[in-house]
Amino acid sequence: MIGDHSGELLPKNWISLEWIGKAVGVNEWHGARAIYSKKKGAWIAMVFESPRYREFKRSLTKAWEGAPKVRGTVDVAIYTELDGFDTDAVIKPVLDSLKGAVILDDRYVRNVLVHRGYHARGQEDAILVEVRPVPVPINRRTKLDELRKQHHKTLDT
Repeated sequence: MIGDHSGELLPKNWISLEWIGKAVGVNEWHGARAIYSKKKGAWIAMVFESPRYREFKRSLTKAWEGAPKVRGTVDVAIYTELDGFDTDAVIKPVLDSLKGAVILDDRYVRNVLVHRGYHARGQEDAILVEVRPVPVPINRRTKLDELRKQHHKTLDT
């Protein structure tokens, strides 16, 4: 499907997820409406997810149904064949759709690799997502605390 994965086997603990359809990028995520706030006595902008973007995220989440849940830190690889998208436009909706369905929260994503491909006109967009649990060393907190102390020493001098 996407890239050349022929004969390639993922390691046991990796999760591979596939989606085909019409993608909507993060650049199309919002709509805005002006509403009058009696409390503020002024018109304010109310921003919301557009119906197209919401439906795209919903279709991604539905495609991930039945996938195993991963706790803790993960690396995510996103392989795409999209028509006319910025490379980064698909990262947010994909990570948002993984949240709760496959991973606890996108704050546990350590690295994101995005490979952008193109498809022939008339073909549907395709997304392949690989989620890899990351073993976290126990002494990570200690190293981060040491880094902060060094940083503050530098600022104090």
